[in-house]
Amino acid sequence: MGQDTLKDKMKAQMMDWIYEKANDSNIDYNQNLVGLGVQSIEIMELASMFRREGLVIKFSQLIEKPTLSCWIKLIESATVRHEKSKA
Repeated sequence: MGQDTLKDKMKAQMMDWIYEKANDSNIDYNQNLVGLGVQSIEIMELASMFRREGLVIKFSQLIEKPTLSCWIKLIESATVRHEKSKA
């Protein structure tokens, strides 16, 4: 899978994940997701999902600016590992 395809897939999965966690599909892209009820342990799970799929995005990057707009930028600028992580 190409890098752009992987990143598009991860953005779509992240959006579905956020809508489920926040129980809302009408979220402002600049709204703090922690304020919407997304918990830090859930953000750790998201970071783990990214890592399994080959994106190099750390929990600390996600929690620093927990908004959709920042997370989309992180995905778009992330390094992609050629081999998926087993973790």
